[in-house]
Amino acid sequence: MVGRGTGAELDEELLDFVNKHAFVQMAYDIDKSGKEQANTTSENQFLPLDRTTQWSAGGCCHTHGPEWGIVKRLIELCILPRTQSDDGVRPRIYLIKYAMGSSTLHVHWSPEGQYYPQFISFTKTMLKRVAQQEKLPTLPRIDCFFWNQGDSDASGQAVMRDSYKDNLVNFLRCIWKEFAADIPTPFPFVPLQLHWKVTESKSTKDYRKKMVKVNAAMLDGCQELGPMARMAAITPEMELTIASKYLEDGHSGTAALFIEGQHLAKAFADLLNLREPIVL
Repeated sequence: MVGRGTGAELDEELLDFVNKHAFVQMAYDIDKSGKEQANTTSENQFLPLDRTTQWSAGGCCHTHGPEWGIVKRLIELCILPRTQSDDGVRPRIYLIKYAMGSSTLHVHWSPEGQYYPQFISFTKTMLKRVAQQEKLPTLPRIDCFFWNQGDSDASGQAVMRDSYKDNLVNFLRCIWKEFAADIPTPFPFVPLQLHWKVTESKSTKDYRKKMVKVNAAMLDGCQELGPMARMAAITPEMELTIASKYLEDGHSGTAALFIEGQHLAKAFADLLNLREPIVL
């Protein structure tokens, strides 16, 4: 899913809400690209989540993805309903973000591809960092794996769409196997349903048909993976709302990414049956 949020556009009330209720830190390795664009990293360090946490060398500015929507909704669904302690200690949330633009599951995220081992290595490195910071005897569990990808498979070669379900199932099973020796698996997996603007143009109609095929494959893949996988579904009405907040170049901007993040977190909470489903 294409997206480019700008740190300067984040609402001050949102930042205050998140910082009041949780201590959120993020490590990132972003700007990787199927087109070999240079990447930007947090140098294997966790940084407090704020406007300037993530720097994009490609965009030459502070950016963000759906993490703010994810964190706010997690706080609302998973932290605030629980009894709060009086010691003033905020719950800690660690985000490990690995992002690659213009990439396909069929090629770039494939377990046989060049980026998959880098993704696994980065994740394991940052889990070790969490263990060090929290003084844990073993690696911490992964609470959820959020997946925001699929546009390049939808718009790519037919084999990418035809193979998406099998590729997704294989990808997840390989990941669960990679971590099985160190942490509890399988851990929850939540992919975001593909969505796009609705227009009468021939190119958009053609792409939407391809997008629907990938969404069906994503849903079928989650069903085959079992109860620990659930697609974050988007209603037609919400798709229109998100589309109204796209940037002029078609990317999801700050407002659209926030909504997408909320949907990912809601699907995670529903998967864990933390509370009754909430209609967004």
